[in-house]
Amino acid sequence: MKRPAHRPKREYSNVERRVCQPELKTCPNCGGKIYSTGSLSINKIVQTMSGAVNVRAYRYKCKAEQCTEKGACYRAVKEVLQISLPKSTYGLDVLAYIGWEHDRKYRQFTEIGEELREKGIEISDRHVSRLYNEYLALLGGLTEVRKAKLSEAEKEHGGLVWGLDGLKPDKNGPMLYVLYEVFSQMPVACAWLEKSNSEHLIEWLSPYGKLPYKVLATLSDGEPAEITAMKTVWSDAPHQMCQLHFLNNSAVPIAKADRELRCQMKAAFGSLPPIPGSEATAKAKPEIRTLELEDEVASSELEDLDHQMVALCERALTCLEEQTVPSEEVVSDNKPVMPVEAMKQAKNNLLALSQGQEQLFRKMFKDALQRPSRKPSKFGGLDGYDQLQGLVTAFEQNLPSEEKGYLHTLLKQGRKALNATAGSAQKVRQATQALKQVTQLLAQPLKNNANTSAKQVKQTLITKLNALSAQGGTVCQAFAYNTLRLIQKWGDDIFQCYDIEGLPPSNTALEARFNTLRKAHRRRSGKKNTSELRRTAHLEILLQADTVEELYQQLVSVPLSLYQIARQRLETAQEQQRLLYRCRRNPAQTALALLEKYLEIQKKLKLIELFLP
Repeated sequence: MKRPAHRPKREYSNVERRVCQPELKTCPNCGGKIYSTGSLSINKIVQTMSGAVNVRAYRYKCKAEQCTEKGACYRAVKEVLQISLPKSTYGLDVLAYIGWEHDRKYRQFTEIGEELREKGIEISDRHVSRLYNEYLALLGGLTEVRKAKLSEAEKEHGGLVWGLDGLKPDKNGPMLYVLYEVFSQMPVACAWLEKSNSEHLIEWLSPYGKLPYKVLATLSDGEPAEITAMKTVWSDAPHQMCQLHFLNNSAVPIAKADRELRCQMKAAFGSLPPIPGSEATAKAKPEIRTLELEDEVASSELEDLDHQMVALCERALTCLEEQTVPSEEVVSDNKPVMPVEAMKQAKNNLLALSQGQEQLFRKMFKDALQRPSRKPSKFGGLDGYDQLQGLVTAFEQNLPSEEKGYLHTLLKQGRKALNATAGSAQKVRQATQALKQVTQLLAQPLKNNANTSAKQVKQTLITKLNALSAQGGTVCQAFAYNTLRLIQKWGDDIFQCYDIEGLPPSNTALEARFNTLRKAHRRRSGKKNTSELRRTAHLEILLQADTVEELYQQLVSVPLSLYQIARQRLETAQEQQRLLYRCRRNPAQTALALLEKYLEIQKKLKLIELFLP
């Protein structure tokens, strides 16, 4: 008996039939009319977002006897490609929907598959991921869309500004370099380079330096290889170095002093003391009681418990005033009776609550000693010092002097740490204030649209740094000397944005886009490692659309040849990962197949060596 098909045949009702006509109406060889043969070249059901479509295309031939290409077949190509890709039964609008949901809304393939099935499209979650690869290949072929946007940007601004940025999905992998147009923020090309030297970058950028566009300036960060490559390829255009990277490098002495401040503060504070009785509390197994608040009986029990606690407090105050010992039962007028055992249980509950509050205070002090840093705006040592100072001040103003418990221990250690690091904190604070002044000096002319030239901003900055270095303070002087050294090293490249209208001072927009990709990948995969972006990040960055409809129109415009080139490159990038997947599933068979190819190569090498002298 024949086994049933693994996948049942799909049945579609009320399918729209669409017959695609060939682009050619006459024979390209002899110029004669071509005729339909009556046989179908394409006959497939394509699922689109608006329903299933039966796409058909007939074969056409030239019947002229004198035609040298008589018998050659012609059929519709462009019209079919506007509906679906070759050998695909899903419309381009489905691919655009999958790509939009995955890249812009950061949805997982399983979530997208569920939504598509709700919309009436029969598809598995695994096939959603396959169609996403087809979508990425189409993004790689959007050259015509990019050319149109470059022409618009040149017409609007009088020229283009090329930006170059290097991005790294993980620490040990290759660097992803992205060339983009700054005014339109449109990525133009991407390249994975193992070695970030100027020779490789110049070789990759040279074809784009020959494009017929006027170049106003170039933009990059402080990496020497990027600066050399940009100045070589676009030698006539001024180069702007990212001011944010300039400030990061300027703040190196401040960051070093801030780390030393944090280390001194930790050493002076000592180890955080354990909470008294926390070990015994953790080992004990308290009785768990579930209260259903929606139940009237449970609600009445809570009210009775509240009355009992009021009676307990009143009786305890009376005993303290009379210096007497409570009896076996504590009674209040018109109030329920509370035994001494209930008082003991209440005491344990309050002790547990007190330990919980002490644990929160402990975390606040621990956080002050471990504040993170991020140049050029956040310095964890100084921020932690201010946080610790606020905690100590609150304790000194509100903690009773007779309090000798756990909080008093934290207060004592906090005072010790503040006294030991007060001088270092003051030096770091002066340096951070100097850094803020430099940052404001660089940003003020652009913010106020002042007609300040690059030469004026540079001279003002140098004068300010000389004044800061004369004020004293070890850290502040080191910051001023380091910044002056960087100005001498990079020269006018830091200040070109003041002479060229519209040129941004920094190139952080692309880095923000890449960080969004990494966060989205972590959200979808549940993994911290983002090395998988090596295969797809260069294509995901190329997405330039504001709506899913606009994305669909861009995908329709991709020529088949460019799609096939991008698809082949994507297959090559994913082959190694697929090999590992096959090896984990069936290691023996995978190794055998690879070994056969290897031995065949070795055999050919030996044959060639026999004929070599």
